Amino acid sequence: MTIRTDVPTRLFANIDSGQFQQGLLNLVRNAIDASHPGDVVKVSGLCEDAAIRVEIENAGRPISVEVVERIFEPFFTTKPGGTGLGLAIARNIARGHGGDLVLSRNLRDLVEFAMTLPIDTSAAEKL
Repeated sequence: MTIRTDVPTRLFANIDSGQFQQGLLNLVRNAIDASHPGDVVKVSGLCEDAAIRVEIENAGRPISVEVVERIFEPFFTTKPGGTGLGLAIARNIARGHGGDLVLSRNLRDLVEFAMTLPIDTSAAEKL
């Protein structure tokens, strides 16, 4: 398993770093769990309009329509031993910071979740 990152060094958001780390960790763990040995999990960051977009992608199978409909529900899981809280928590963290979390791509060999957060322009202006 390989994890690749492609994140600019200067992205600014007004966030609780502990909460953001928890949400991001939940997303990366899910991507790893959905991957096979030798697959790559990619974490990317970019500016898009007035938001920072963090994308987590893996080459796993697409998520079925039935599961997509419930994927952000607390306690809904398809993983043996899973709690069903990872995506719900990550989405609540993003929304609590004025952003969101969505399943942005759900294709054969490409599943991607995207978390958006508002850009903190005041922090960028201080540099």
